Amino acid sequence: MIRSITSSEVASLCRATTAELEEGLLRIRGADAQVRVALMGRTMAGKSTLFEALTGGDGSRIGEGAQRTTRETSERPIQALPGVVLVDTPGVGAKDGHEDRLLAFEAMLGCDVVLWVAANDSTQRETAEALVSIADVGKPLIVAMNCRQGIGTEAKRRRLLRDPQRPFRDLEGHVARLQAFLEPLGVRPGAVVAVHALAAFEGAKGDPELLSVSGLESLRSAVKDDVDAVGPQRQALTVADACRGPLSDAVESFRRVADELHDLSQLKVRAAAEYLVRMTRALASAQAEGALLVETRIAAGRDWHLRADLDGDLNKQMHEHHGQVAKAVESALEEADQDMCEALTDEQGLFADDWTLPPLRDQQHVAFDDAGAWGNRAAKLATRASFGLATALIVMSNPVGWVTAAVALGGILVDRTVVQPATKKGGWIDRVLPSRQQKVLLLREQVSAANRESLDQIRHSALEALEHRRQEYLKLVEANHRAQEAEAEGRLATASASAASALNLQSLVRQLDAETAGAVLALAGRGRGSAAVRECVRQPGRAMAVGMEGPAADEEALFPSTVPEPLHPFPAEAPVPSARRALHVIAAVYPPPYHAVLRGACLTVALEADDWPGRRERVQQLATGASGLQVMLHELAAHPSRG
Repeated sequence: MIRSITSSEVASLCRATTAELEEGLLRIRGADAQVRVALMGRTMAGKSTLFEALTGGDGSRIGEGAQRTTRETSERPIQALPGVVLVDTPGVGAKDGHEDRLLAFEAMLGCDVVLWVAANDSTQRETAEALVSIADVGKPLIVAMNCRQGIGTEAKRRRLLRDPQRPFRDLEGHVARLQAFLEPLGVRPGAVVAVHALAAFEGAKGDPELLSVSGLESLRSAVKDDVDAVGPQRQALTVADACRGPLSDAVESFRRVADELHDLSQLKVRAAAEYLVRMTRALASAQAEGALLVETRIAAGRDWHLRADLDGDLNKQMHEHHGQVAKAVESALEEADQDMCEALTDEQGLFADDWTLPPLRDQQHVAFDDAGAWGNRAAKLATRASFGLATALIVMSNPVGWVTAAVALGGILVDRTVVQPATKKGGWIDRVLPSRQQKVLLLREQVSAANRESLDQIRHSALEALEHRRQEYLKLVEANHRAQEAEAEGRLATASASAASALNLQSLVRQLDAETAGAVLALAGRGRGSAAVRECVRQPGRAMAVGMEGPAADEEALFPSTVPEPLHPFPAEAPVPSARRALHVIAAVYPPPYHAVLRGACLTVALEADDWPGRRERVQQLATGASGLQVMLHELAAHPSRG
């Protein structure tokens, strides 16, 4: 079960994270602090050969080129670069190499810089996809484009020495294709260096000519330049990211769960509403068919008076007739009950196909009564003497007995009001109508009226029983509907708890980012700027928007610091409008003038065309985070107000 992370828990996490960050910063300020460079690349790209060349190894980690060789990490200091350690990792992209990839990326998280080895004959799309994964965790990149041309013979060696640039003629094309994948994500390698790893390794063993054309020194210089410029800051970012990564992952997980549960809850509410409508409609349709069947069975007995033997025992004949009608109506009610049950079951199946929802919580067939009880009641219909008024009322208290009671009462009514007075010797018919024909006609009219009255009572009771049955099924449907609504409410509550947790953890991430920005500025020699940091919105490896008090934001904008991640300052004072915060972030990358329109909580800014596609999206996200507005950046020509 997901619950909200409380403010006290956030405060506790904040203290622990701050202590961990301070401890890490103390380590990087120590005399033995080292910059760690992760050596990564696709399997068989020449990575281990380059590792041996840069560290002065004996070649023990170099494979034969037929399969992946490095299956674990290894680290050594880079020759001629004191304080810099090179960490060799397993190659990524090999068949069945999932564990190798996990090991490589785990080692990379503890390093400050990634040196990626790309072969000039490998698929650049595959290389770019791996680099995107690295850039997503905010690690800076240096790309070594390795030429895998062999130098195993003297002729091949002389050919390389004679024309060392020949293997790298398409270097610009490789770099362009690589950047085509990375730039939309706002990622650019810090340097791209052409290198011949095998020539570098052989040259380092005592062949100065091969070493001079291998590009090894250019690669070493690229690493040195990066370390000299921002090495301590990169170490600080590595320490901060080790704390930030799990928190950011938790924030995204909570947000994703909140969004999914919210959407699912809304879907469940709509499904529950449709469920109730469809099931109610199915019941009503089945009930209408059952009522029509009852009417049909009763209608078949309405002309009984035309067939009655007036010279016989009319009471006995009528009760036998009503017993037959009751049995027919009983059968109709049982059919209607079964039809309602099947209608619910069928509609439930269709509903489940449409919505993929749980089945009806309680679908058992609640029968009117067992067949034995029905048979006993039907048998008793033939004997009027077994039913008195008290018995009829008792039976009517049970919906199942309503039809039986109607028949019994109808028989008593006919017996007392029509049959006995009409046929009793010396009765009013004998006195008023001496003609036999007239007596028969009148008597049939009286019997017809009594029969009609009794059948109407049977019909009324049967329809009431049918409605009662529908209500029983409807109670099951409504109970399941309420259960679905309760489930939707539960999911919505869980979504709210997840969203609250995401907000609480996000505040901790923002505080950690502010402390990180302050540490990076301090390591860059900007003590006053470091002390002025109050908030920060950071995209690891890409940029950070830093809220600074006083004139520090303007000073940083005029005289930018040398930091590993582009820093976009904005004023952090509370009275500063949100739009101004956003424009400060934008101005650090896109100098004004430009056209800005604020409508409600949306700030739309029209800019000149940008030759770096990923940069606009990066700045847009930073400005949104810094201001709390929804910031939208467009090209100037495409802005609506500019035509």
